[in-house]
Amino acid sequence: MRDTTPGAPLALPTKSRSNLRPTVFLVGVGGRGEVLYCFLQTGNDGLSSGDPAMDKQAEALLLEHAFSHSETPLEWGFATFTWGAEAYAQAPPQPPQPEPGK
Repeated sequence: MRDTTPGAPLALPTKSRSNLRPTVFLVGVGGRGEVLYCFLQTGNDGLSSGDPAMDKQAEALLLEHAFSHSETPLEWGFATFTWGAEAYAQAPPQPPQPEPGK
């Protein structure tokens, strides 16, 4: 299973205001490159990116994506969305800085 397009920045209709972790899916891809199965993977806290709207948006983009064709009728793999600046409504919040001398 190989991706057929480069990882260009996405035009995202929904933006996040919180820090995002990568969104990861377990995907089953058919021989024609179509995504047949798509399962959001979560961490111990039950979250993926930390923003359910962004996870849903990533899933929709993934389901529209075409992978390269294969002679195997079904291949399994992981698809990871690593969020960049285009995913944020504003600059992601910065962690609080300790006050000098404390």
